Amino acid sequence: MSFASICQAALSSDNNVRKKAEKAYMQMRSQPDKYLSSLGEVLIAPKAPLQARCFLAVMLRQDVGVKSPVWVKSSQQAKQYIQKILLQLLHREPQRVLRRHLCEVVGRLASHTVRDGKWSELLNALKTWCTSQEVPHIVAALHITGILSEYAANVLGNFLPQIHQVIRKSVESKNATLMISAVKTTTSLIIGLEGDAQRKFMQFVPALFKVITKLAEMENDDGLVECIDQIANLVGFRRDMFRPFIKDIIKLMAKTATYEILEGGTRRTALSLVVEFAKKDRTAVKEVKETGTQILPLAFKLLFKVNTHMDEWGKGTKEKDPDDEDFCMGWDTLDYLSTFLGPSLVLSSVFPLIERTIGSKNWIEKHAAISALTAMMAGCEKLLLPKLGNLISTIAPMAKDSKQHVRVRWAAINCLGRMCLIFKAQQKYGKTIGGCFVNAVDSRAHVRLAAHGALCLVNFCKGLEAEEMAPYAATLLKSLAKLLGVDAVHAQANALSAVSAIAASIEGDFAEYYQVFMPGVIRLLAESKGPHKRNLRAKAIECVGVIAAAVGKNAFHPQFKSVMNFLLQSQSKGFSADDPAHGAILQACARICQCMGSDFEPYIKIVVPPLLKAAADKRGAFMQDAEEDLTVDEDDGYEIVDFSVRGLGNKRMVLNTCLLQEKAVACNMLYQYATELKKGFFPYVKPTLDIMAPLMTYRYNEGVRIAAIDIIPPLLECMKDYGGHERAMLQIFEIALVPYLTALKIEGEPSSMVGILHSFSDAIDLLPRPMEAKQILSTHQILEFVLSESNNRRRNRMLEMKEADDELRDEIEEENGEEDEMIGYVGSVVKSMAAIAKEDYVRIFCSSALFKIFWEYLDPRASSAQNTAALLSFDEIIERGGPAAAKLADKFVPMACGHAFSTDTDVRQAAVWGIGMAALAMGTDFKRHADKALKCLIKVINSQDSRGEEFGESTEVAIRSVGTICRVMEKSAPNAVAQILPMWLSWLPVSRDEDDAQYVHKTLLYFLENPNSPIYGKGRANLQKVLSILAKISNTEYIDDKTQRDISQLVGKISNGLGPQRMLQLKSNLSPELREKLAKSLNDC
Repeated sequence: MSFASICQAALSSDNNVRKKAEKAYMQMRSQPDKYLSSLGEVLIAPKAPLQARCFLAVMLRQDVGVKSPVWVKSSQQAKQYIQKILLQLLHREPQRVLRRHLCEVVGRLASHTVRDGKWSELLNALKTWCTSQEVPHIVAALHITGILSEYAANVLGNFLPQIHQVIRKSVESKNATLMISAVKTTTSLIIGLEGDAQRKFMQFVPALFKVITKLAEMENDDGLVECIDQIANLVGFRRDMFRPFIKDIIKLMAKTATYEILEGGTRRTALSLVVEFAKKDRTAVKEVKETGTQILPLAFKLLFKVNTHMDEWGKGTKEKDPDDEDFCMGWDTLDYLSTFLGPSLVLSSVFPLIERTIGSKNWIEKHAAISALTAMMAGCEKLLLPKLGNLISTIAPMAKDSKQHVRVRWAAINCLGRMCLIFKAQQKYGKTIGGCFVNAVDSRAHVRLAAHGALCLVNFCKGLEAEEMAPYAATLLKSLAKLLGVDAVHAQANALSAVSAIAASIEGDFAEYYQVFMPGVIRLLAESKGPHKRNLRAKAIECVGVIAAAVGKNAFHPQFKSVMNFLLQSQSKGFSADDPAHGAILQACARICQCMGSDFEPYIKIVVPPLLKAAADKRGAFMQDAEEDLTVDEDDGYEIVDFSVRGLGNKRMVLNTCLLQEKAVACNMLYQYATELKKGFFPYVKPTLDIMAPLMTYRYNEGVRIAAIDIIPPLLECMKDYGGHERAMLQIFEIALVPYLTALKIEGEPSSMVGILHSFSDAIDLLPRPMEAKQILSTHQILEFVLSESNNRRRNRMLEMKEADDELRDEIEEENGEEDEMIGYVGSVVKSMAAIAKEDYVRIFCSSALFKIFWEYLDPRASSAQNTAALLSFDEIIERGGPAAAKLADKFVPMACGHAFSTDTDVRQAAVWGIGMAALAMGTDFKRHADKALKCLIKVINSQDSRGEEFGESTEVAIRSVGTICRVMEKSAPNAVAQILPMWLSWLPVSRDEDDAQYVHKTLLYFLENPNSPIYGKGRANLQKVLSILAKISNTEYIDDKTQRDISQLVGKISNGLGPQRMLQLKSNLSPELREKLAKSLNDC
C-alpha cells in the first residue's frame, strides 16, 4: 500500500480499515527520514487526493515541533528537504484549504528555526510574497507573520515596515480573504509586540471595525465571526486600547446583531462581543445609548425564538433547551449584562417590554416576558426586591392556571423557583409559592411541568429553617409520594431530590414520614435498572443517605446493614465513568456514617480504600505539549483542547469531567469520614495525607482543592484523639505547610483565600507545640504577599470609585467587603501563631514586614475590618507574649485608646480589650498610661449608647479592662485605684459574655477578699451593693465553681462580722429572689 493510500485509509469511516492504516502510519513515523521523504512526495504531488494531502499537512504540524521525536531524530538533509518543499508549495499551491494548513506548518517550524538564526529562505520568501500581486502569497505572508509574532517576534524587526504596508493595503481592499487575514495578523502583532512597534499596529484598530462593516455588507458570515473573535481576543488583552472606540464598537455590534440577513450564529457572536466588553469595561458600555436602545431589546426579542414543537419540548429536562440557540443567547445576554452593567440600565430598558408582553394573549410573548424576568433576576436583585410582592402576585396565578399554555406555566414555576433561590421569597410568600409548586407537581397532563415543580421545591426548602418548613412538609410530601408513582424517570428523579431537600430541612421531624418513604425509596432503588435509569438510581441512593442523616440512628438502625450491603454490592460491580450512582454511593455512605457514628467503623476498611484510589487517580486532567502523542481516547469521555501559550508554544489540555467529579467526590468523602470518625479514621491518616497534601494546589478542580485543604485539621484532630502522637502531628503539619502557603500565593480570589486561611488557622491551633522559627518566617512572607496584593487591589478600586456610578460603587464596596473578610482571617492565622508560640512570637513578629502592614491597618483611615484585624492581632500577641510584649504594649496603648470610641462595635471591643491586655503585659510600667487609659475606658462605659444592644458587649469588655488595670496598679497607684474601684463596682454585674463575666467577677472577689479594700466605700457604704451583686451572680453561668465557693465563704465572713441584726437589715432591702440566693450561699458556707 502506497503512503498516499495509507493516509486515505486513515480517514476511512470503517474502524477496521482506519485502525490498520493508523498502525501502518505509525510504523512509517518510526523511521523519520523515510517518513518525511514519503510525506513530502505526497504533499507535492498535485494528483494525490486533496483529503490525504490535508491530512498529512495537519500531521506534519505536530511532527515539526521542537520536541517532536520525528523532528529530533531526523537528519539535517531530511529537514532541509521538508523546508524546501513547504516553501515551494506555498509559492504555487492553488488549493486554499491546503495552503492554510501549510502556513500553520511553516509557522510552527519557523517558531524555533528562525529564532535560532536558521531558515533564512523563509524570511526572503515572506519579503517576496509581501510585494506580490497574488492574493494567496499575501495571505501566506500575513498568516505566517502572525504565528511568528507569537513565538519569535524579535526576528520580525526589519520586516515589520513591509508588513505594516501590506496590512494597510489589505484592510482597505475589497477582497474578503485579504481583509480577514489582515485583521488576524494585526491582532497577533498587537499582542506579540511591545513598545513603539506595538503602537504602530494599534493604529489599525479603527480600520478593523471598517472591515467588519464591509464583511457584514458582503454577508460574509464566516469572516465576520472570525474577525469579531479576533477583536474579543484584543479586548481580553488590552481593554484600554478600545476605550476611545467603545461607542463605535457597540454601535457596530448592535448593527451586526440586528442585521437579519446574516446567519444566527454571526449575530450571536456580535452579541457575545458586547457581553465581553461589558465584563471588561462596564462604565464605557453603559454610556453608549445603543446598549439600552438596541442591544438589550434585541436580547429580549431573541426570547421569542422558541421551539414550538410540543412533543420535543415535553421530552426536555433543562431550563434552556439547547435546540433554541437564539433563545439561549437572549437569556444569557440578559443574564450577563444585568450582572455586568447593573440593574438600572437593564431594568429601564427591558422592564417596560416585560410589562407590555406579560399580559399578552400570545403565549410566546408571555413566555418571553417571564423568561426575561427570570434571566435578569440575579443581576437586578437590588431593584427587583421592592417589587417582589407585585411580581409574585403576577406570576403565581399564571403558574396555577390550567388554561395557560403549559410552557407559560413552566416558565412561571421556574421564575418562582429562582425567586426562592435569590430573594428567599418563600420566607414571606411561602403559602402562595408552595401552593404553586404543589399544583405543578400534581399535574398529570404535563409530566415535564410536574418534574420541574418538584425540582423547584429544592430551592423552596433551602431558604427555610426546620420550624419554618414544618407547616408545608405534609402537603408537599403527599404530592411527591404520588409523583414517585408516575412512570416517568425524570419526574421520579426530581421527586426524590425534593424529598431529600425536605428531609434535610426538617431533620428529626421527618421520622414521622420515615415508614412512608424509606421502604418505597429502597424498593425504587432496587428496581431502577438499565442505563436509562442511572440518574434515578443515583437520586434514590442520595435520598436514602439524606433520610438516614435526618432521622438519626434509632430510626434508621433496622435498615442500616441491609442498605450498606446493597450499596457496597453495587459498588463492587463497578460503574461506567459517567454513571452518577458511583458518586451518590460515596456520599450516601458518608451520610450514613454521620448517622450511625461508631457503629459505622466496621465498614471503614471497605469504603475508604476505593476513595483513596479515586482521589489519587490522575486521569481526570493533565496537560502536555500539543505535539506529544495522546495516551487517552476521546471516545472514553475525554475532552481534548489544544491551545497556544505565547512564548511557550502549543499545549494540550486533556480533561475528563466525570473522572474529575469522581475525584472531587472522593476527596470530599475522605474529609467527611475524617471529620465524623476522628480517632476511628486513624489507620488511614497517613495514606490520606500522602494523597491529599499535593492536591491542596490542584488547579483542575476547585472541589478537589477545597477538600484537600479542609482535611488537614481533621487529620491532626484524629491523631490527637487517638493518643497524642506529637511527632506525627508535627510531621503532618510540616508536609501540609508548603501546600498551604503555595495555595495562598496562587489563589487570587479573596473569597477562596478565606477557606485556606481558616483551615490553616485551625491546623495551627491543634499543634502540640509552637511552629519552628523558619516555619513562622515562611508563613509571614506569604501573609505579607497576600496583604500587599489585597492593598493593591483596594487602591485600584478606589481609583475606579472616582468615576463610578452608584451600581459600580456598590460592587466595589462588596469586593472590599470580601477583602476585609480575608484580612480578618489573616489576622486569625497571626493570632493562632501567637497563641501557641507566646513570648517567642513577639520578637519574630515585631521584626517582620507583617508588623508594618498591621500597624498601618491601625490608621483610622483604614477600613473597619482592617482596624479590627490589626487590633485583635496585637491584642493576642500582647496577651500571649506577657512581659516579653511590654515594649509593644507600650507603643500600642495610645493606638487602642484612639479606637475605643469607634462607631464599629468590633473595632471598639478589640480596642478596649487591648488596653487591658497591655496593662497585664506592662505591669507597674503601665502607670504612665493609666490615667489616660482609665479616662478613656470610663468615657466609653458612661457613653450614651454603651448599654444598648450594639455596644453592650464592648462596654462590658471595657469594664473588664478597668478591673484589670486596677488590679495591676493596686500597689503602685493605690490612691488612683481607691477612687476608681467604687465606680467600677457600680457597673457590675456583667452578663453579655460568659468568659468576660467570669473574669470580671473573679476580679471582684479578689478585691472583696480584703475587708479594707476601697471597693467597700467609706464606712462600708457599698456593702448593700456588694451583697446584691453577689446574690445576682451566685449559682449562675457567670461565675466558675471556685468563684462560687469564694462567694459562699465571703458572704459567711460578712455575716459573721456584721452580726444577725445588721445582716437582716441589709437582706431586707433585697428582692425575695436575691434574699433566697444569698441564704443559699450562707447555707453552702
